[in-house]
Amino acid sequence: MASVNASDIPEIQQFMGVFWNTIKKFYGVEITEEYSAEVIDYLDTLHKQFPDPLCKELLLGLHRYIESEQRAQIMRRKEVNYE
Repeated sequence: MASVNASDIPEIQQFMGVFWNTIKKFYGVEITEEYSAEVIDYLDTLHKQFPDPLCKELLLGLHRYIESEQRAQIMRRKEVNYE
């Protein structure tokens, strides 16, 4: 199995710290236009800063997670309102 050092992939190494902070920043998912717009703008900026394909996939994965959480929150609200 091939292994690399951080110095072999400096862009990925730098991205991972930024990505972790991004997860922390947006982990408390909200259902507001402001939150959604901020997420999209922030992730788009990161994609431009880190165009590596792995970075792109990780950013897309975070976006999918956020959308999924928003849908789940909306469904929970609907369930509460039906009761």
